[in-house]
Amino acid sequence: MLRVVRRGMIAAVAAGVMITLLPPWRLRVEGLSMLPGLQPGSVVRIGWRERLAAWWGALHRYDRWVVRAPNGGLAVKRLAGLPGERIGIRDGDLLVDGEPLLTPPPVLSELASAVPASATRGGDAHVRLAATATVYDDCPQAVGERRLLLPVVDGGAWGVVCGGRGESRWWVRASLGGRSVTWRLHRGGTVAVVCGRLDGRFVAAAWPVGGTPPHRPDGALAWPAGIPAAWPVNLAWESTVAADPFTATLATGGAAGGAVLDCGLWRDLLHRPPAGGGTEWTIDHAAVWVLGDNPAASRDSRSWGAIGRRLLVAPIAVE
Repeated sequence: MLRVVRRGMIAAVAAGVMITLLPPWRLRVEGLSMLPGLQPGSVVRIGWRERLAAWWGALHRYDRWVVRAPNGGLAVKRLAGLPGERIGIRDGDLLVDGEPLLTPPPVLSELASAVPASATRGGDAHVRLAATATVYDDCPQAVGERRLLLPVVDGGAWGVVCGGRGESRWWVRASLGGRSVTWRLHRGGTVAVVCGRLDGRFVAAAWPVGGTPPHRPDGALAWPAGIPAAWPVNLAWESTVAADPFTATLATGGAAGGAVLDCGLWRDLLHRPPAGGGTEWTIDHAAVWVLGDNPAASRDSRSWGAIGRRLLVAPIAVE
């Protein structure tokens, strides 16, 4: 018994050493299934740490993985369902064990798309945003696509706001869909704010702006770095509240004034059930459920079903 364990340990260590000596893989993305964050031509990297994670690492929802598709090819998908869970799609939302799954702010910054909007300013410190047309789950990069577009109901506003010079007490207010949230700040500087309707909730967050926004492809959002891991404001979106999250106002003020430096509207992705029907799936304890970030252009677990963990090649890093 001891000899077998020692041999197994030696083999595992040897395999780990061999993996660390291998050069990283660099894979070029093809197709539109991971828009807007990964566009055709985007390069993803798999290093030795990622390959070790595929063997022994814990699985984390929302991580993007290189997976082996049923046809044997490689694809990039996002981990949406974990072993033993029940996954569903209802009204454009993803459900886990019957409850809508609330997308965390950092993941939303990868999934959300910019919405064309008009901005009406009432001076530097106040701006009103409104979508220029009904918001659908279209894909501008898919030239000549032919499919039924569906209206998107999840979205909101974002902005970058600064307090007046030397201001020690100032405030920022974001309002949309009959909801309003105000942050009272006690230190001068610049903050980013995001608010909206998301997965049946009213969500909002504000955080200090530091450094430059991360690089994002065209059509993706470039919210400043430092976005919180969870929503500080997370309230039920009551049925009596107006349903349009694409009309919003951002305002700031204080003794020395302030300004809205930049702002815009965003929309969440809209989950679509497969064309062949089915809105609920149960995942085996040795399997996972994966999705593309652009549901209308992705073949994933909606058509494949759950995939065995052995088909997970490695989580990715984006170059």
